[in-house]
Amino acid sequence: MASGVQRLAGTFIATGALQSVLTVQWRPKKVTVYNRTTGITLEWNEAFEDASGKKTLAAGTVSFVTTGGITPVSNGFTLGTDSVNTAAAVCYWEAFQ
Repeated sequence: MASGVQRLAGTFIATGALQSVLTVQWRPKKVTVYNRTTGITLEWNEAFEDASGKKTLAAGTVSFVTTGGITPVSNGFTLGTDSVNTAAAVCYWEAFQ
């Protein structure tokens, strides 16, 4: 039996500035962004505040960012200027509803 959870994934080239991913078509409840270049991962879920996220560095250090993180919007999400959003880096994302 299917769970009914919707999932989409994609890729983008980071800009270092506010990045919008508006191809999801719904407001995500969970988002993960992985920067292939730096190895940094930023995760957000519906319990977190906007512009925040759980950040894991390539070395394994975990922290919680309260600015520059992920914010869900009606048709996707935005990624602020946290270090996961490094200019010209390849980033993969996954969003769940």
